[in-house]
Amino acid sequence: MHIVFVTTELSPATNGGAGVAVARLRTLLTEAGHTVSVILVADEPSRADPGVTIVGSHKDASTRSRLAADAVAAFVAEHVSENPVDLIEVQDFDGLGFWMLADRTRSGIDTTPVQVRFHGTADLMFESIDHASPEIDVIATLERGVLAMADRVVVPSDAIGNAVVGRY
Repeated sequence: MHIVFVTTELSPATNGGAGVAVARLRTLLTEAGHTVSVILVADEPSRADPGVTIVGSHKDASTRSRLAADAVAAFVAEHVSENPVDLIEVQDFDGLGFWMLADRTRSGIDTTPVQVRFHGTADLMFESIDHASPEIDVIATLERGVLAMADRVVVPSDAIGNAVVGRY
């Protein structure tokens, strides 16, 4: 199976809990015989491991999501004949997968399952501290769209699953 993770975090190249999860899953899945690729949307990484495609980031969440969609489309097209992608997993926060999912045909993933691993959206985090801004409103809209359009959402517990279903 060929699995592609689309993320803004990948330990140790960038900080963040989701990046630790992606790095660990990458190791475990590779050890189990799967092909694992990562599309990392970030400016900070100083190194690129084999199997990691680094895409420059952007401050604007919608633009960042478009950059990720373009990278996924190029990656899928490049690997369509030799090692087609069987599953794409995208982070929940920042709405990174919005444009990829909103235009699945252009992204080349009409029939490729896309899942979201729920870590905790920026929407929920900023709501919990009662912080509102136009930028957060855009991110919240993108995140809600990603969670609504995904083929499946992976959650750590039934309680969080119920909360995600109720909210998104």
